[in-house]
Amino acid sequence: MSKELIDDIIILYVEDDENTRDIFARSLKRKIKHVLLAQNGEEGYASYLKYKPDLIITDIKMPVMDGLEMCSIIRDENANIPIIVTTAHSEVHFFQEAINIGIDMFLLKPVDMTQLYNTIKVMAEDILLKIKKNKEKEIIIEEYETIDLKELLVNVAHQWRQPLAAISAATLNMNFSLSTEEYESEDFDEKVLSVNDSVKYLSTILDHFKHFSKNTDTYEFDVNENLLKAINIEAQTLKSKQIQLFTQFDEKLTGKGLSDDFVQVIINIINNSVEALEGSTEKVIYICAKNSNNKVQINIKDSGHGIKKEMINHLFQPYSSTKHKSLGTGLGLFVVYKTIKNIMKGKVFAKNSFFEYKNKQYSGANIQIEF
Repeated sequence: MSKELIDDIIILYVEDDENTRDIFARSLKRKIKHVLLAQNGEEGYASYLKYKPDLIITDIKMPVMDGLEMCSIIRDENANIPIIVTTAHSEVHFFQEAINIGIDMFLLKPVDMTQLYNTIKVMAEDILLKIKKNKEKEIIIEEYETIDLKELLVNVAHQWRQPLAAISAATLNMNFSLSTEEYESEDFDEKVLSVNDSVKYLSTILDHFKHFSKNTDTYEFDVNENLLKAINIEAQTLKSKQIQLFTQFDEKLTGKGLSDDFVQVIINIINNSVEALEGSTEKVIYICAKNSNNKVQINIKDSGHGIKKEMINHLFQPYSSTKHKSLGTGLGLFVVYKTIKNIMKGKVFAKNSFFEYKNKQYSGANIQIEF
């Protein structure tokens, strides 16, 4: 084993005999950079808590706290740390107790240093392999959970685009109606309210992204009310793209989370459906919200082309997008996943399904939320 490999682990050596401890310590430190020493189980356990070593070598019979008691306590906290026991005792009950605790290796005294070092080398290889795997796992988790500043700004712009488009569509429509003097006050008032909702919503989007980096107190909110808020923001876009939207809501649905974040979730899913419906001859989106086993279940279905089999398991990953890079960041459904999982403590699924509208059956994507 190379010197670099031994440098990468921390060993805790617990021995009450001072001469034995000093001899072994000097020998171990010639080949292993990080060696911690303790003279009894209590001191050894304190070192374990403070330094979190990768490997423990301990005697059994020691004052204050013996080695097996120390190992038992450590095993309750860490079932995987390798432990080598060195002992002059050969009584069966010592070995039986050690086996019950989960000791990895026994070495009878007087211990041969070559044998001990070779044992450490073998265990260190396994330790370093696990460390490498854990680091790789951490890197993957960070890739999923960390959106850097550049991509965050891109995503904020992406989220702003839809309310701005809704405002633009409403104001253009109002301007056209005024110029032709052909407008109804009720329709005009509806568009003014739509613009006002979109403007207010723009101010909440930046706050939404703060929740990715800090804990935020959640509260109960009316699910149906906020579903309708999201639909209202999307109304002008749906109308301009000739998309029919119909809903079916149970009464008195209550969720716990952040209502603005929830609105963003629904907008993102509707936007995903709007993009999926590009090129379709019949464009329908169906939103169903109901109580299912004391949980709120929301299904948002569309009559698009459905989700490709190879994309279903990756749909909520960051930067996963079926669109050309210039058309989307692939972050919309990732934001949905993060919000539902981390803030609302719920689940989100993607699948293909059927639904019926005006006595006609449609098929396409179905994004299902439970919380």
